[in-house]
Amino acid sequence: MTKKLLAKNFENADALEAKPAYLRQLRALGVGLAVAGAVSLALETKSESGDASDDEVETIDIDEGDEVSS
Repeated sequence: MTKKLLAKNFENADALEAKPAYLRQLRALGVGLAVAGAVSLALETKSESGDASDDEVETIDIDEGDEVSS
């Protein structure tokens, strides 16, 4: 499809060939985007599931006159 689109604008576009290094970089980019999408989906699903364990925080009230010992 890309070659057909290029052929409309350039002469001899059907003779173009991608270099192996470019193809490797393109594959790596695709894999990286797929992993980022999967991680984003997993995090979004976890946040929508209502996991309350992350939201629970224990608080301690300390008055000004109280002494804190370690």
